[in-house]
Amino acid sequence: MAHLVSFEGHKELLDHPDRAKAHVRLISLHHWSFVSARVEAGTAYSDLRARLTDGPARPHLLARPAAEYGDTPDAYTRRVRHLIETGHVALRHVRADRPGAYDFYRGPLTPYPTDPVDRTGRWWITDEDGFGVRNVGHHTAWSLGRGLALADQEFSASLARAVDQAQRAVQNLAQIAGGYRARVEAVGMAGPAYSAAGPLDALLPPEGYSFSQGEEAWGPADGDTAPERRAGMEALDRLLAGEPPRFHARALLDGLATRYGGGPSGGTAEGGAGSDEEVQADPVTMVRAGDLSFPASMPPVTETVAAIAEDPRVMERFAAHVLGSSSLGHSGPQGDGVPESAAAREPALDSFLNGLRVLSGVPFDHLVPDPATLPPESMRWFRVDRGWLDALVTGALWAGICGSHDRRVVEALVDTYLDESRPPTPSSGILIRSRLVTDFPELEIVPSEGRVLRRAVLAPGVLLVLFEKVPSEVHLNEPDQGVHLGVGFQGGRERITLRALREASGVKVGDLIPARGGATRVTVPFRDDTRVLKLAGPDGLLDAIWTGLGPYKDTGRTALSPGELGLQLVHAPERAVLHTPTPPAAGPGHDEGAHT
Repeated sequence: MAHLVSFEGHKELLDHPDRAKAHVRLISLHHWSFVSARVEAGTAYSDLRARLTDGPARPHLLARPAAEYGDTPDAYTRRVRHLIETGHVALRHVRADRPGAYDFYRGPLTPYPTDPVDRTGRWWITDEDGFGVRNVGHHTAWSLGRGLALADQEFSASLARAVDQAQRAVQNLAQIAGGYRARVEAVGMAGPAYSAAGPLDALLPPEGYSFSQGEEAWGPADGDTAPERRAGMEALDRLLAGEPPRFHARALLDGLATRYGGGPSGGTAEGGAGSDEEVQADPVTMVRAGDLSFPASMPPVTETVAAIAEDPRVMERFAAHVLGSSSLGHSGPQGDGVPESAAAREPALDSFLNGLRVLSGVPFDHLVPDPATLPPESMRWFRVDRGWLDALVTGALWAGICGSHDRRVVEALVDTYLDESRPPTPSSGILIRSRLVTDFPELEIVPSEGRVLRRAVLAPGVLLVLFEKVPSEVHLNEPDQGVHLGVGFQGGRERITLRALREASGVKVGDLIPARGGATRVTVPFRDDTRVLKLAGPDGLLDAIWTGLGPYKDTGRTALSPGELGLQLVHAPERAVLHTPTPPAAGPGHDEGAHT
């Protein structure tokens, strides 16, 4: 028991102890108790941390250790061995055409770097190789993403709203552009260059240009019609952002007229429509002509609907608004009677997809399909397969496809999300399965480059840490809970790590005394059959420390002072520096050799 007491009013007794009375009453400001107990083997931080990195660095990769296959294995055996050593596990399937056949699965956490994938077609479905072996990793990720999306009500509702809103935007745009085209053709003013996609070209900005808040135009537009074209292009973007079409019908029609009809300047457009006054009909007449539900709507409208729905430029602009990556900044009222911009952004899409990028919600058996790759009391390094993450996100968004007309919208959302690369994507990380995770929940893990994108305890004693980059070093720092006095536990014995009492060989006073393979330590002796420290005597702790100090002690003295003993008992938090394993120069490594 220790007490912090107040000597207020007793200064005379401190100055002259010989005047002290037999009993003095003091005020206890604070008190605490402590015990000295045996530490169970392997439960100290240093021992638990040391177990994580026992042995050479190569087996610390997240993969099953290589097995022996003999001196000259055949080509099939070499192929299977390569798959296993690069983190794949065999999955036995029941197939009528090939009984006993195996497919291979690998999750997003791989021991070596992976090649980027070509995201064209149904790229997540892998064909069999020359040995009849198929990798179902990306296909599994796609299916998992779809299942997670359907299980999340908020994401599913947000995705359904985005798809529905895209269809409404296409219909609204087709009603205006198609109505204008129908009117032009009805009065016989459409030239040979006028097509269903023609109005779209007049309203979409030139490739490579984007509207930024504060600018006056999308890009270069020549002639007197430039203001109308710019207004029409901006109106198109606002319509795709979810604003009501009635507020932008006039601007859209003026933008169309400047190129495909007689505009305010009275010029002739490229499409062949002249400046006939009949073309300049009232906007209500134009919109009504393009209304598919109105009996007077004309056949050209349906062609315009198809052209707009299939044009990737329209859906890309819409997807940019939905995912919040559009460069068009709308703020404030948009003219007389026009309310503030109604942005189409769906934050639930971003938050859910960003969670998938850091493997949130992914089951553990998808991350580590083979338990042998993560044995007890171990730490494993891994790289992150970007293609697996892309397949996971693609599957989640594909859950919004209910018909062929939805596919263009979903594909635009996928391309916009993946190409923007707005959420930081993890490149590497570590998995720790150890009592260290439960006994030291505040364990600090710091990469030398980049930042930690996610840190999560996946199960009792299992910690996942994802890094933004591939760091050259990772620092494992014991929780800094304050400096305290005590002894450490290394190698199954109580030991004290010695500190220099004088500066020598570049080691400053108080620093750990270096030794081969680490720091200088002495074993703590105890009295016979007790847990009481044996301090004095030739085999006592004081002599052992004094001898172990070597040149780092005061040569003019023969024994430790009480303060010097206290310095040796200072137990500071351990800071370990781990070096990231690099792919070997030969052997399994980069996936580009996976098919040789």
